[in-house]
Amino acid sequence: MNLADLHRLLVQMFVDPAALRLYLLMHYGELGSSLPADSPMDQYSFRVLELLRAHGYIDIDFFAKLIAAYPRLGSAIHRVAAAILGEDEARKLLPSGNDATPVREQRLRVLFLAANPRDLALLDLQGEAAVIEKQVHRGTLAGKIDFQSAWAVTADMLHEQVLAYDPHIVHFAGHGNSRGELELLDAATEEARPIPIQAFARILTSACKARCVVLNACYSARLAQELALSGVDVVLGMRDEVPDTTALAFSESFYRAIAFGKSVRDAVEGARGVIEARGLEGVELIQINCRPGVDPAALRLP
Repeated sequence: MNLADLHRLLVQMFVDPAALRLYLLMHYGELGSSLPADSPMDQYSFRVLELLRAHGYIDIDFFAKLIAAYPRLGSAIHRVAAAILGEDEARKLLPSGNDATPVREQRLRVLFLAANPRDLALLDLQGEAAVIEKQVHRGTLAGKIDFQSAWAVTADMLHEQVLAYDPHIVHFAGHGNSRGELELLDAATEEARPIPIQAFARILTSACKARCVVLNACYSARLAQELALSGVDVVLGMRDEVPDTTALAFSESFYRAIAFGKSVRDAVEGARGVIEARGLEGVELIQINCRPGVDPAALRLP
């Protein structure tokens, strides 16, 4: 089995070993302790492929999961599957034997982007990702929501992730500054590198057609307004500083409602109620912004 093409594909899909490790833990949790230690992405992906091959996991189901996670790369994934498994087996990824486009089930895709620069206060972003992932796998939409995460996000990673994953919901967790900018990472120093509001909006709206953006970061209301004006259906932002405990409670409650098929308005109102019931501060900070003509009370995802 020649894995060179699959190796190149994984390097294109996953920006670093941490992202690939999280994907594998989500889909192949039983490999947990067997996964290789972190190393440069080129080496790490080869080691992962050898492990998957040894366990017999490089099969049609493996490629179907990749297509579900990265639908925009469906054609490339299908070509690699055909080279490794053969044309007949890879044809199972297609809606019919005569269609050259891989199946794209209408699933709700959630992309979680996290940035916690080392020169800023430590946030419980792993805890936030965990509660969101737990909630999206419950409710009436259980099994119909895909959750993808990316960590230590830089501006280039932001662009790459939204291009590759084509999410319906983009969720940013991290810091914002008083100018309304999100604090991404500087790739060289791992310290904060704020991204201008207009730059973030241009990257996001040019790379994907997300219907909902959640900016769970301090002072993100101004960016939320800009994104709504740029054409995103609905954007949630924070008017001021938001306590970490409130941010976690909001994410948990919001996605619980989304997983039960509730509208964005109902999901936000439910989250506000939970925050208030827990006696947490900041219930008034959550701001809903919509592009003209969109009613968040009627908007259900995807």
